[in-house]
Amino acid sequence: MDLENKFSYHFLEGLTLTEDGILTQGNEQVYIPQKELGVLIVLLESAGHVVLKDMIIESVWKNIIVSDESLTRCIYSLRCIFEKIGYDRCIETIYRKGYRFSGQVFKTKINEDNTSDYSIAIFPFTTSLNTLDPLILNQELVQIISNKKIDGLYTYPMAATNFCNDHISQNSFLSRFKPDYFVTGRINQNNAVNTLYIELIDAKNLFLIASNHLPVDELHNTSQFIIDNILQTVHKPERSVRLAKQDQGYKNHYLSDEMLAGKKELYDFPLKAFTGP
Repeated sequence: MDLENKFSYHFLEGLTLTEDGILTQGNEQVYIPQKELGVLIVLLESAGHVVLKDMIIESVWKNIIVSDESLTRCIYSLRCIFEKIGYDRCIETIYRKGYRFSGQVFKTKINEDNTSDYSIAIFPFTTSLNTLDPLILNQELVQIISNKKIDGLYTYPMAATNFCNDHISQNSFLSRFKPDYFVTGRINQNNAVNTLYIELIDAKNLFLIASNHLPVDELHNTSQFIIDNILQTVHKPERSVRLAKQDQGYKNHYLSDEMLAGKKELYDFPLKAFTGP
């Protein structure tokens, strides 16, 4: 099967699959062999629907004549891989028809082509307050920025960033998907008013582009603050570099504590090869 280049699949349970066959959960990675990967991609492209056996075989093996046993072995191998990471019963057998991937999955493109000029990832906000759900704010902010349809700006969906809640998972995301910018934030309460402190960061060099304290109920203003600063940086790329040079001695101030703690661990992830059940 010819795989489309530079894409990834994201599962609600925090799993990520890229086109090179790397299945990632947190800082653990498993390699899926080529034939099994081809079968899995066919199922993911029709997630929730039955895919006939003949269609899978034709897509993966093309003009090579193989028996149903070859497909059955691939399905068994895939089930073993998913079971090892606690994601079982996601591939169903439909008697006398074929197979169906029953889990929820979202497909996104990796930012290494020319489909967008620049991209942004909004990582989950943190808070110690029990009265607020940070993920709801994240979802609203992602929707607002995406709905503005700024030319050339690609916003990663929450399905891709939902589980990036610590420096290890954030660094993993940055190294694999290479967004141009990312946003981190923390919700605090001052004088009975809930405020959101956000940082807009250049992902290439981890320089802070802008930061601000804004009321949590003014997400439209927050989105505009983010977009305006991105556009200023895009049209004046020297802006973030100049900002860094002005206060080079205070470089650590530019990064959140989590990103600083994880900076040394960037790209440091174990890779496990799956050799069979």
